[in-house]
Amino acid sequence: MIINGASMEETLVRNKAAVMDALQASGITTVRIDFRGDSSTDGIEYVTARSGDKIVSLPAARVKIINPGTDETTSSEAEAPLFDATKMLCLHYLAQEYPGWEDVYEINGTFSFNVADRVIDLEIEVPVEPTFFSHRF
Repeated sequence: MIINGASMEETLVRNKAAVMDALQASGITTVRIDFRGDSSTDGIEYVTARSGDKIVSLPAARVKIINPGTDETTSSEAEAPLFDATKMLCLHYLAQEYPGWEDVYEINGTFSFNVADRVIDLEIEVPVEPTFFSHRF
């Protein structure tokens, strides 16, 4: 898929960089996001940010991100609150790795952001023959 002249992979790289830059500028060192499929919401259930060992709120900072459209030809660039941009990034990684994940009862997992290393780890449990997978982005 091409978005504003960039593939979906390039879009995720750009969005990840924008989110990581905003987290770093805010003094956030780690973020943990827990999710569950078959949810009545977007699937995100818990978000925790830390600055060192201290739990903190994500600041109200805004991040410029690319929002993929509903088809392969539309997209838009917009500013979003850091909280929303961080969740959106996770949801895009889930859709890329596990299309339809949101419809799978009891699928769950955690995204862990290591801001200093600029790495996002995904650990996910797929309930069909309970299996755990790990990914790094």
